Amino acid sequence: MQLKTKLEDIKREGRTVIGIGLCQHAFNSLFTDNTRENLRRYVEDVLRACKDTCNDPHIVLLSNDTREWDGHISDFEFAREASTTGLLDCTLVDPSITYPEMTDILRSVDIVITGRMHLAIAAFKSRSIPIMYTGDGSRPGYNAIDKCRGMFTLCYGSVDNVASRPDSLRETIRKVNQNRESVLRIINEHMDILEDTKIKRAGELFGIKEILCTSPTGVPDVVRILNDENIAYIKQLHRRIDDLQRRVDDLSQQLNNVQRYTIYPLIKKLRSKKE
Repeated sequence: MQLKTKLEDIKREGRTVIGIGLCQHAFNSLFTDNTRENLRRYVEDVLRACKDTCNDPHIVLLSNDTREWDGHISDFEFAREASTTGLLDCTLVDPSITYPEMTDILRSVDIVITGRMHLAIAAFKSRSIPIMYTGDGSRPGYNAIDKCRGMFTLCYGSVDNVASRPDSLRETIRKVNQNRESVLRIINEHMDILEDTKIKRAGELFGIKEILCTSPTGVPDVVRILNDENIAYIKQLHRRIDDLQRRVDDLSQQLNNVQRYTIYPLIKKLRSKKE
């Protein structure tokens, strides 16, 4: 991928590559009033936090949702808004990319700042470092702070990388950027455990539950006990899951396009006739 090569070249220059995924849900949890001024402030708060804490950072603006309606701006529109600030050097990623393409990009960034759980989870799975930026639940309306903390506890063992204010976001970025190797080591340890658990559950499907329960040293021994045929079949299942995920991504994008270019314009047209 051309973008991946570009990002690797930027990192070789000693610059920090930061992926950013902004969204309406996070915006609503941080601001009471849904105004254009606050939208700009939300975008600039994140960019300035990166600028203040990292060495000449390059920003990768990520989104895979183009749906929008009255009072709800798409993730891509947030990304496009960020690209117009002039605060930092940015790359605006095509929102139609698939999930495998997204994870491929995530492997080339140093840090990911997002308000969406699914992007943070993808970053963990890609062995990148996510930082969650969302409201602390003190404002009325939807918030996902408890789910975010639970997910970070599972994948990282701590909620230290969940921020809810511009100053705490800056401090979180600074700490993560200064300790990237140790943070990645912790993430890898937790993700390895989760991956081993997946293998253990897959093994149970092959009727080796008793071996899994009695093995004194746990999953690594079980993996060696599995014969080559079963291991190959597990890998085949994982490839099948990846194929199905790509199909889901493609269908989701088609649905987004239908909603954006057909359904929402029709709704606006019907509303204007009633008025």
